[in-house]
Amino acid sequence: GTGKTTVAAALATVAVRRGLRTILVEIEGRRGLARLLGIAPPGFAERPGPLGFASMELTAHDALVEYLTVIVGMRRLSGVLRRARVTELATEAVPGFRDVMVAGKLYELTRYRETRAGGDRHPWELVIVDAPPTGQLAPFLRSPTAYRELIRVGRAARHLAAIDELVRTEARVLLVAVPEEMAVAESIEAAESVRELGLALGPVVANRVLPPVFPRGARAAGLRLTPAVVSERLVSAGAVLDDAHSTGLLEAGLAEHARVGEQRRRLKSLRSTGLPVVELPSLAVPRVGRDEVEL
Repeated sequence: GTGKTTVAAALATVAVRRGLRTILVEIEGRRGLARLLGIAPPGFAERPGPLGFASMELTAHDALVEYLTVIVGMRRLSGVLRRARVTELATEAVPGFRDVMVAGKLYELTRYRETRAGGDRHPWELVIVDAPPTGQLAPFLRSPTAYRELIRVGRAARHLAAIDELVRTEARVLLVAVPEEMAVAESIEAAESVRELGLALGPVVANRVLPPVFPRGARAAGLRLTPAVVSERLVSAGAVLDDAHSTGLLEAGLAEHARVGEQRRRLKSLRSTGLPVVELPSLAVPRVGRDEVEL
């Protein structure tokens, strides 16, 4: 509900405009990007989209089947594995296994393909991940390291080491929050967790930030307004408004001003992380869609 998918799509759009071959990967199974852009869900395929970037829906089950068939070489069993219940049980029941399989697919989209020059699957220059919520973010990012400590020899160990190295050296974590108490608190906690993992943080994106009610320099005068003055000014501007409606309008404006003040205090808390905060405005639209992403 903070706008992660919208921010991810906007970032992907900017990246494409700058000439980067970009894919946006959803890993929660919510199909938020399809709803946002009004497109068919891409599934486990790298499908081009209307804004220039490709997208795919990544599940741990599909990632495991692909790993066993493409990388391990069990192609003859691919159909059986895709239908097998055991792969779903493995990805859901074993702690952290789902996360490490997802991270492995992100590695395959980039570094693995770079080492397989000449194939028909070209590496992506930028992979933007619509990641889990902040409370689940640290376990997801920690999973390659955790499994690397468990599996120390063999081919799987080498793959885990490569995945872990990719996450640690090339990943940038961008937190998205709305200026509300719980979202801000979770983002501050997530920033601390990511730092403890030794991973790089980008700026925090503060989404749906309200604009000020009163123009700069007019706050004091605005707070002195009375319903009669509001009614007089509106009538002089050609609007028909009695005192009762002026009272409601003034009360709504002052309540909005108070909400803006609360948001500014929470944004100050976000800045206590030491990270830059990028503010995105609250858009007065019934539903955010493709047009808003392209802004």
